Amino acid sequence: MLIEFGTPEQKARFLPGILSGEDWWCQGYSEPGAGSDLASLRTAAVLDGDAYVVNGQKTWTSHAQEADWMYTLVRTSKEGKKQEGITMLLIPLSSPGITIRPIRTIDGWHHVNEVFLDAVRVPVENRIGDENKGWTYGKFLLERERLGGANIAPAFKALERTRALVLSELSAPQERMKRDLLLHRLLGLEAELLGARQMGQAAIDDVMSNRPLGLTSSLLKLGTSALMQQISEVALDAVGERLASRFRRADTANATVPDIEWVQNYMYQRARTVYGGSSEVQKNVIARQLFGS
Repeated sequence: MLIEFGTPEQKARFLPGILSGEDWWCQGYSEPGAGSDLASLRTAAVLDGDAYVVNGQKTWTSHAQEADWMYTLVRTSKEGKKQEGITMLLIPLSSPGITIRPIRTIDGWHHVNEVFLDAVRVPVENRIGDENKGWTYGKFLLERERLGGANIAPAFKALERTRALVLSELSAPQERMKRDLLLHRLLGLEAELLGARQMGQAAIDDVMSNRPLGLTSSLLKLGTSALMQQISEVALDAVGERLASRFRRADTANATVPDIEWVQNYMYQRARTVYGGSSEVQKNVIARQLFGS
């Protein structure tokens, strides 16, 4: 986004820290009541001299507890369509008036948060592009986030780990039928992942050549999210009887570390078809591009 829409001063200020890893960023998009319907966001930014005063709340903000900056969609106008009154601001999370609270999820990990903004002053120079044009910049980022959310390489690794789990858990002769059925399911998922990898490589070529992504990012997000869930389901089918009693607490103290990881991963994968734009949103995006809104 900075490379595409940032000013020369913004690029010089922010890109070196991003490249070196010194600065960690999080995304301030979703709000209570404005997740899948992101254009309904209500966090308000009012211009006061050379700064915006921001008040509101963001939610499901991944790794805000560790981040230095948050690129944030805020409402600067209530005129016209909802999408037309949104602005993109870059907000340092060390700013006075920011409170970060953890959201404990079913997998037992702390990776999402609520972020409260109370009269937070953000210099005008931290605005990306024009005021009230943030929806364009936000969509640009979401398209690329969905490519990253495809997670094709980690999906292949998860598949191989799951295959090894099936072979180790179901090694007894009497378990051969169940083992073969699960291995057959993994072969089907591997074939789908190979197709997704080809689509992902084509999408990267499009991005590097400044060609529009079209449907590709939504198709990849939709397909690979479901594949990652199905891989985790095969793993739990292999060990489910042994771990069933632990599903109420993914971090149970009585489980071994590998057991905890399989349960946590299964729980975590439930969110994959929601974050970064739910599967239902992706289907709507695809339908609108194919058939018009």
